[in-house]
Amino acid sequence: FKQKTAYEIGVRLVGSEMCIRDRYHAAAVMAANYPAALVAHAVAVLGDCGFPPDRAVQALLPLAHGALDALAEAGVPGGLTGPAMRGDVATITSHLRILDERPDTAALYRAAGLGIVPFAQAQGLPEEVAARLRAALTPSENLP
Repeated sequence: FKQKTAYEIGVRLVGSEMCIRDRYHAAAVMAANYPAALVAHAVAVLGDCGFPPDRAVQALLPLAHGALDALAEAGVPGGLTGPAMRGDVATITSHLRILDERPDTAALYRAAGLGIVPFAQAQGLPEEVAARLRAALTPSENLP
């Protein structure tokens, strides 16, 4: 099923309609394309341990499906989980020591983690823990 673009169906979007269309498309790309990119990077990380790509995908897909199922069931922020939601700075720091060998992957991990912090705070994460998370997830100038 191919969706037609507004141009193809002759709809002229102006003002708030244009805003809605552009925001919807940005949101759709974030929700549909970027999770796949994150999984692709995770596959590469497992590849560093010797996992063939097909086995890595099969190992990671149940986790990705579980995350989406949790969102479907509990919404945002209730369906979000993981070390940033828990305020687990030690785990995040440990992950980044490994991921900094892959700068692009580390940048995605940092961006996603920083993006979760406000939702963790909405779920009751104390500001002092959120500040430590932000510090751990903010790239250092000393990194390659």
